[in-house]
Amino acid sequence: MKKLKLTLPLFALILSACQFVPIGSTSVPSGDSITSENNSNPTSEVSTPTTTSEDPGTSVELPITSEVPTNPELQMFNGFNYPNGAQTKVTDLYHEFWHPSTKVEFEISAEATIFNYMDLYGDGNNDEIFYEGMPQSRNLNDLYWPVNVTIKVNGTAHTFDEVGMRRKGNTSRNYFFMTDNAVSDAFSFKLSFNEVWDDPIYEVFGLKKSWTKADPAYVLRDDRSFLADGNGKYGMDKLDIKMYKTEDNSLINQPFAFSLFQRYGLITPNSTLGAIKITSSGVTRNMGVVTINETIDKDLIRRYFPKANATGDLYKVGWGQGSQWGDWDKGNLKYEQYQNYPSMIGEEDKFNNYSPRYDAKEFKKYADAEKTILNTPEVAHANLINLMKVLSQNSGKTVAQYFTAISEVVDINSFLMFGALSYLTGNEDDLRNNGNNYYIYFNPGQNNKAYFIPYDYDWALGLGWNENGGLAMADLSPFHDTLQGNDRNTQDNRLWYYTVINRKAVFNITLNTEWRNTYLSYIKTIRHGDYFNPTKFNELYQLYYNNYKNDTNVLKHNEQAIYNTFAGTGLFQEYFNRITTSIDKEAYI
Repeated sequence: MKKLKLTLPLFALILSACQFVPIGSTSVPSGDSITSENNSNPTSEVSTPTTTSEDPGTSVELPITSEVPTNPELQMFNGFNYPNGAQTKVTDLYHEFWHPSTKVEFEISAEATIFNYMDLYGDGNNDEIFYEGMPQSRNLNDLYWPVNVTIKVNGTAHTFDEVGMRRKGNTSRNYFFMTDNAVSDAFSFKLSFNEVWDDPIYEVFGLKKSWTKADPAYVLRDDRSFLADGNGKYGMDKLDIKMYKTEDNSLINQPFAFSLFQRYGLITPNSTLGAIKITSSGVTRNMGVVTINETIDKDLIRRYFPKANATGDLYKVGWGQGSQWGDWDKGNLKYEQYQNYPSMIGEEDKFNNYSPRYDAKEFKKYADAEKTILNTPEVAHANLINLMKVLSQNSGKTVAQYFTAISEVVDINSFLMFGALSYLTGNEDDLRNNGNNYYIYFNPGQNNKAYFIPYDYDWALGLGWNENGGLAMADLSPFHDTLQGNDRNTQDNRLWYYTVINRKAVFNITLNTEWRNTYLSYIKTIRHGDYFNPTKFNELYQLYYNNYKNDTNVLKHNEQAIYNTFAGTGLFQEYFNRITTSIDKEAYI
């Protein structure tokens, strides 16, 4: 059989000892898309892992780059190694922090006044203030407040004063600071280690610093990071902390989901667990076990790419404003929406109530070396706009006519792997199912091809908030063409029609069956692989359970009790049984 050559990104498929489960090659019907949602009868909740060992198909050769590191001590739990040639190297400290065998403990303290401010100005409602010298009110939802933080990593303490702390979450903010001067309700937040407190807004609260950028103390603070090496390099400026709010009885759904994406060579933030205690005015509360997520920023990109490739545009994409006055909608790369609402792309400014669908984190901001602000969106955001335009303008063309154009704006094989993993993890609040929760990175080393990065996977692997239900995601066909998290409307992101969905009537797009075959082969490979299975899930669960079984606690969220406990892996077992049944019963497999 003819072997399929796969051109994956440089960092892709970097696995333990260069081992990778062969990808199958199979023929697929090219007719209408299969949208049946199989009504399988899942087994009852069990704790004994069940896996299959069928031959996944005819093997193909995959290029393994010579950049693969060979140091087993820095290998992640999932077998992943970071590329040797990346701009930012992975240190022992970084690896230890993110490894699931490590115990991480947070101790955060501040006076009641600080937590009161965080509560009052971070709930999403009572969030505006007028202050002298500023003619307009400012939304303070994302203002950082100074707290003292000690982070213990396997018992070694790292202590910081005046770390920035702010609320996180767009739809789930509630009051958390109660009348007894103690934090008692679950809430998510971000820590920023290099805040300098020089914005005029801090004058109102008596927190503004008087230093200047030339002061040595300012420079030290501005350069401060967590887990930097002896030279102050390779650390992390920020951490995202997500408190338990779902019915994930294992507590590890998000760390496992991100680990799965990373296992198969995609740009992915690390995720792990930690224990947290918060002290205010002498009162300490155990906030139980939390999820710690790596921030998706230029530092993350630099761990995957060499310097020349790590300077590209980076966008956070989700539901956001399309015009100055609202028009909230999902981020589905529709060029027509950009033409109607150019402000849907921009740099988020929550202080002034601007939350674009495509939040520019890294982009061409200046026109010249003198840092003249570039006010031309068509130049500043040219790569993203061009991606939308190409997806739109190639509708109605044959595969041969659009193949090069689409391939030049998207790293196709990376996207097909992203799509396969998105399907298998079953997150109804992601790019495919809700037009939400993903990042796009444009790689300048590949003519600014787009790479897709997963984000916020706490609703995955059987969990769900939609009336359709999380476990029902496991019963879908790999070709499903509805937005499961958006009232089951028809998919309106053209990229899925070029690569996965065969329903020409929607956008007059002819599916590239070769791309769909590759997508299916990736699903087969992962489904029959050595990582996406209850055995590996249980192994990860046991590592975290051993570290944190005595740190869980009952919290509240929106006045409802949340049992933050390790209660088993039965949900994943049932999800795995159902989605593998859905895959295996289809004729094309």
